[in-house]
Amino acid sequence: RGAERVHERQAQLEAAARQEADQALQITQTNLARLVAAHAQEVAGLRSAHEEQLQQEQQNAAARQARHEAEIAHLTEQLAAATANILLTHQHSTASSSSS
Repeated sequence: RGAERVHERQAQLEAAARQEADQALQITQTNLARLVAAHAQEVAGLRSAHEEQLQQEQQNAAARQARHEAEIAHLTEQLAAATANILLTHQHSTASSSSS
């Protein structure tokens, strides 16, 4: 009868140890799932921030390019006007020197 009691007690202890191990495993799995979810959220946030930064840089580059093109167009107009003035001045000076 004593051996039976020892065997029952040992079975109870083993069952309790298994239950404790199962609980620890569940806690670990839950914590791991939370960690993975937090990591995924952080990665998504970083990706979003990176995409926003990239978009901002592209917009800045496009704005710079537009400013440069406008500046080039303005300088081209000034050059055309200056060239026209030089040609007119040259025509007037040749016309007045040939008529005298």
